[in-house]
Amino acid sequence: MRKYVTIPDIRQYPSYRSSNARLLYIHVAMGMEISTRTYAHSLRQLSAELGLPFQQIRTALKQLENDGLVATQSLTQVVTYGLTRKVTHNVTQIYVMSVSELEEASNAASNTATNTATNTATNTATNTDINNKNILNSGKLSHSDARARLQKIREWLLGSLGLEGPEADELSKAFLDRQELKGKTWDNEGDLLAHAISWAEKRMKPKKTVKKSDSQARTDEYQRDQEQRNQASDKEKDWEEVAKVYRWWKEAEKNKNQELAEFQRQAYEDLRQAWEKKYQPQKAS
Repeated sequence: MRKYVTIPDIRQYPSYRSSNARLLYIHVAMGMEISTRTYAHSLRQLSAELGLPFQQIRTALKQLENDGLVATQSLTQVVTYGLTRKVTHNVTQIYVMSVSELEEASNAASNTATNTATNTATNTATNTDINNKNILNSGKLSHSDARARLQKIREWLLGSLGLEGPEADELSKAFLDRQELKGKTWDNEGDLLAHAISWAEKRMKPKKTVKKSDSQARTDEYQRDQEQRNQASDKEKDWEEVAKVYRWWKEAEKNKNQELAEFQRQAYEDLRQAWEKKYQPQKAS
């Protein structure tokens, strides 16, 4: 049966100028569940399907989120291998905003801008307090939360980018100062980590390196790629099984096959717990 989806005209949004963001938006919209307008996949799976690097997928998704075209939520899924082997995977559920929702958001933004222009300083302070409470209630990290993690951000930069201590200190403090001016918030600690590393990476001082031969450079690159593949392959393959059973469960629910849905739900839960026990023992315990 041919599938039809309804999506808004997004040409006026900044993310439309990004070819990666456009491709990701169309891909997700075409693959979403029509009734719920949701699409649940891992970012690495999207990377493989679209032939784009993982970092570009993450950047494109963030651009769509910033424009309010999609909303995301992290989910844990369990997939059954065969009859007994169960594996847990982390996936990102992407919700595609409808035309009416975008129109409501646009009207709300317009009204907010008008009201802000006429509010007094007292009202502005009150609204700021309310916004801060909303941030706490939504689970987002405020700038104060980020400041409290200054030492952790420094350690992230040291470990991820191989920086020297003074440079890590300088970049971590500069990052927080810049984000404070922007009024930036983060979805969670992982989002803060990714943003800090990406920001610092673009501003690192160039290091003097010994030029390698082309053959040696290719050999090193191949070895690094193989190591990364070997480390991630088993975990990701097992998670694909978790995600598969999750989809079977949801399809059974959609088809109102309660007996099969309950069986698949139990299989999903068991497999996810087994995956967590194997790959996230601290969480499982």
